[in-house]
Amino acid sequence: MIVHGCATTKRNCTFPRVEFLKRMQTLANQSLSSAQEMEKGVEEVIPLDEVDALLKENRLTEAFFLARRMAAEGVEDAIDKVEEIRGML
Repeated sequence: MIVHGCATTKRNCTFPRVEFLKRMQTLANQSLSSAQEMEKGVEEVIPLDEVDALLKENRLTEAFFLARRMAAEGVEDAIDKVEEIRGML
């Protein structure tokens, strides 16, 4: 008798779904390793530096909305930066 393409007499029959999940796990582990390697080479960027750069270029509206997004994402000190820029507008 054959079930899901495997003979029921086989002890080590790997069903297609199980094989798929194993391959997905392998791919996920490879992606995680690659991401960790890339992070090692990236300098630490202070999140509000981009906002400050926009302010120096007098791009207040862009800086305001970027700071608001950062505040919504929980970036430290972003709420204070939003208030600072609001006073400039």
